Amino acid sequence: MARQPLRCLFLSFCLELAWTIPFKCQESGSDSCFSALEEATLPDFEVDSQSLSLIAINSARRVAAVAASAAASAQQQAAAAAPPAHTPVAPTPADREDGAFVGSAAAAAALLSGSRSSASSTPPVAKTDVEARVTTLLATMSRTDKYKFVRGNPYLKAVAPPEGHYVGEVNLEGVAGVPPLNMQDNGNGFRTLDWDSAGHATSWPCALAVAATFSTELVEAWGKALGKEFRAKGANVLLGPGLNVHRVPHGGRNVEYLPGESPYLGAKLAGPYVKGVQSQHVLAVMKHFIANSQETHRDTGSSNMDRRTLWEVYYPPFQAAIDAGVACAMCGYNKVNGIYSCENKQMLVDDLRDKMKFDGWVMSDWFAAHSFSADQGLDQEMPTTADTNYFSPANMDTLSDEKVDSMVRPILTKMATYGLLDDPVCVPPNCSSREQIEVVTNDKNTTAFSRELATASVLLLQNKGKVLPLREASGKTVALLGSACGAPAKVDSFATGDLYSMGGSGRVYDPNTVTIETGIRSACQAVGCTVVSEASDIVDAAIAVSELADIAIACGGSTTTEVFDRMTLSLPQEKFLVSLASQIRKPLITVTMTPGSITTPWRENTAAMLNIFLGGSETGHAVANIIFGFAFPAAKSPVTFPVSEYDMTPPCMSLNCSYDEGLNVGFHGMNDKDVAFPFGHGLSFTDFDYKLIDLAEANSAIQNGECSQAHLCLTASITNAGDLPGIEVAQLYLGYPEEAQEPPKVLRGFVRSSTLKAGESADISFGLLERDLQVFDPSSETWKLPNGSFKAWVGSSSRDLRLTAEFSICGGTLHLGPPPAGICQ
Repeated sequence: MARQPLRCLFLSFCLELAWTIPFKCQESGSDSCFSALEEATLPDFEVDSQSLSLIAINSARRVAAVAASAAASAQQQAAAAAPPAHTPVAPTPADREDGAFVGSAAAAAALLSGSRSSASSTPPVAKTDVEARVTTLLATMSRTDKYKFVRGNPYLKAVAPPEGHYVGEVNLEGVAGVPPLNMQDNGNGFRTLDWDSAGHATSWPCALAVAATFSTELVEAWGKALGKEFRAKGANVLLGPGLNVHRVPHGGRNVEYLPGESPYLGAKLAGPYVKGVQSQHVLAVMKHFIANSQETHRDTGSSNMDRRTLWEVYYPPFQAAIDAGVACAMCGYNKVNGIYSCENKQMLVDDLRDKMKFDGWVMSDWFAAHSFSADQGLDQEMPTTADTNYFSPANMDTLSDEKVDSMVRPILTKMATYGLLDDPVCVPPNCSSREQIEVVTNDKNTTAFSRELATASVLLLQNKGKVLPLREASGKTVALLGSACGAPAKVDSFATGDLYSMGGSGRVYDPNTVTIETGIRSACQAVGCTVVSEASDIVDAAIAVSELADIAIACGGSTTTEVFDRMTLSLPQEKFLVSLASQIRKPLITVTMTPGSITTPWRENTAAMLNIFLGGSETGHAVANIIFGFAFPAAKSPVTFPVSEYDMTPPCMSLNCSYDEGLNVGFHGMNDKDVAFPFGHGLSFTDFDYKLIDLAEANSAIQNGECSQAHLCLTASITNAGDLPGIEVAQLYLGYPEEAQEPPKVLRGFVRSSTLKAGESADISFGLLERDLQVFDPSSETWKLPNGSFKAWVGSSSRDLRLTAEFSICGGTLHLGPPPAGICQ
């Protein structure tokens, strides 16, 4: 294939025609990938290893130079020799009894409670006050003033914004009473763009990792922490959250998308995220609207689907963000049913504005506009260049005053509603001071909260014979095996990802990232165990080292980068892990760091398995917390771990991608297939018993919590039937009448319990809203209640269902149990 001209943004990778770059280079080696890109006149990212410098977390100046091309083994040895990032505290029996965290009360508080964002939440301004203020502002503006709102500032450099600038800006200089919009990537954290800012912002767990907590409380707290950090750095628009449902497990950006495989999970988490961010005088941007399901052909491909699939699978997380007051929607690069997202009137006007009642503004993704599409629903072109200036003054002059006001009013309204008008930010290029872009926000509090999030997101996939936790590790020897255990955060390019953070616009690089090896050594120092290690993926060498130990921990991981989908769901270390597991004579624990679903053919010969979805700079401590019982696992998987990747949907190689699976996305379409670990799976160190209490209509006696506005309420009891404390995430799945043609099981509720001690019980309630029971009818473009019998299952995962209840709907009337004879015929 002849190489096409490539237009490249400051992201250090190509945004257009990425399909012309060999697809296979992504997983096998990003260096070769980007050497190919460099031939296409991309900037040269070669860095002299003797002069490369990194910025320490608490320093505003450059510090000791490091060699970017140093051998991995040397970097691993250095990491292992480094002092632990926190002072280990020996566990006490009392701490073990108290539940989640082993160590002194002070250590536990520092690890979790004290780390939550201290930012106070600012409530939205009253609607009547906002409307009056915005009307007054608009009346004072000329059309020239208003045009400034609809065009992003042009960029002067290809690799990164000039000093003192942000990823995106709307400079409103001269518009009285309105500060600029300073926009920064990404929903995962404040994006690292250059070496001078490395380590200045918190490298949080990626969105998919936080989604694994199944905790609306943690997600909202994370949103607050993100908003506080962005605002401290002078940004008042956060370019996130990512809300695309995972259709393709190989998707290069899946790790930044909250929903995983479930529209319902995405909808439940989107609202708290948006509310958290926007409580800090920072506006959230939901993206990428809509059906941006893969990176392959993302600029030229069309996602083709029917209306029911669009409304039931891909719209719900965005609808939830709208209901939470999200300020902005970003339309994606892809086409939908043959029309580019940023000029698709049915999506942006008929659906988003009219039916979904979105009252914010629509911006394009960077260079995603293909025409002057104001009448098709686009309000803001990001950014402008000599080649892409569709929203020019000349084109804007063709619009009526009313139309121009309809584009500007939502921007001003959201700025006024969430306090931006009264909390002005710096005006680029005057944003490079120590108080703005370069301020260090990665402090002890954000680090501790990042560790909490990462710990809560660690999945315990397998635990044969309850080998975990290692609570009696004193005097024992632990073997760490494999290159991934000590793999450092990558420093070769901000375009490429590593085992802790994705590459591209979601990249947050921290030179002080805690590897698995560093975390295990720190924990062993606390409890009195010894570590031996083999840093290569040579099976014989690893076996030899394991013979010196009582238990072995082997590591693997996979990276992901914007623009490229993963080539395979197999880990680069798969052969190593399979061979090691089949030969080792000691109990083996595997730890994997992944950007989504993977295959796990070593599982049959492995005692315990942990997985974390790119957990940020505190990954090593988070994994050690679980392994040694400093915390107990409660995460649930938002994706399926298949037996074979051929059981799942691959990226489309055609420019016309037909979504033939319809509603059967991810686990919804795998009911008849064996899986390694199902959606919703995640073990605890204890066991839980379930008991059904009641299924009742909303107008009955049960009216509490989740059931306060529900159509139907299911109440159950869960009991900790084991010896250790634990948290359970109970899940409700709904089976619809056969005539409704829904997937066999659809997630319609989850409840994360409080910490339950051994023998302790808790009642939980699932409230089913009317919309939870409805299906979308494309013929009438409305939601309708289907007639017939429904089944509700409650359990610990989509395939570990403990309780069953039945109800029916006939002509819109709810009946507990099966339908009365003849009524629904």
